[in-house]
Amino acid sequence: MKTITVNTTQVPVVEYQGRRIVTMAMVDQVHQRPEGTARRTFNEHRDKFRSGEDFIELDQADEIRALGFTRPQGGTPSKVLLFTEVGYLMLVKPFTDALAWDVQRKLVTEYFRPAPAATHAAIPANYVEALEAHLAAVKENERLALANSTLAQLPPPIARLEPAFNGGLTPTQYARTLNGVNSQKINWHLSKKRWIYDAEKDQHRAPSWRVYSEARDKLLAEDAFNISRPGKTPLVRYKLVLMPKGEKRLWEMYLAKELPMKDGWDGEFRCTPHQVEENV
Repeated sequence: MKTITVNTTQVPVVEYQGRRIVTMAMVDQVHQRPEGTARRTFNEHRDKFRSGEDFIELDQADEIRALGFTRPQGGTPSKVLLFTEVGYLMLVKPFTDALAWDVQRKLVTEYFRPAPAATHAAIPANYVEALEAHLAAVKENERLALANSTLAQLPPPIARLEPAFNGGLTPTQYARTLNGVNSQKINWHLSKKRWIYDAEKDQHRAPSWRVYSEARDKLLAEDAFNISRPGKTPLVRYKLVLMPKGEKRLWEMYLAKELPMKDGWDGEFRCTPHQVEENV
């Protein structure tokens, strides 16, 4: 398969019905973004994308195989989303880092609009052909104008600066730094995600959260401490502590609107510094 190099990334040239397209996985790869970034943008602004014009939903197995798409575990995907040049530009509208500008320019000029072969342009043989060529040019200009208008109507990219992920906070503490997140529900949310579980057997007592083995020391750690009880054996409890990777994953869930949010949330994504508390 033919490829082009954008910065240091090899991009396969994929064509469908005579025009070049990209997938969301290709966008994440060439922009060096975490897997699923392009999909979140598409899901958040799905109503702005026009099927057949900005993207094509391909669900025919023979066509998918012909384009060379396979699942990581083998086999043919049941569905693939293909994005045109306009669809690609809409996907990356929230990307404003220095790399994004460079990648967008190169993909548009070198991938979607490759330099034509050095051949002489055909001269219309008669008036009808000349008129058809003129009408085709007018239609293309109208299409580009409509695309630019669509891009202009998209909401501006979310003004957010990705915070530093240092770890050390409890899930509740970290949730309080995220605007709009319901921190009182965060542990129950993480239990549904199988990060933590309630080890307390007595339903009348407060939950005693522990970390699942698959998440321990990857996403969360446990700090054991004793609670003194007069005349009794000290009670062992565990404090949940987020690892840097766990904080980053919660931040990604936050941007994807996957965390429990307050009813009065203003819709803005922002993170404020953690305020030291005496009791958590």
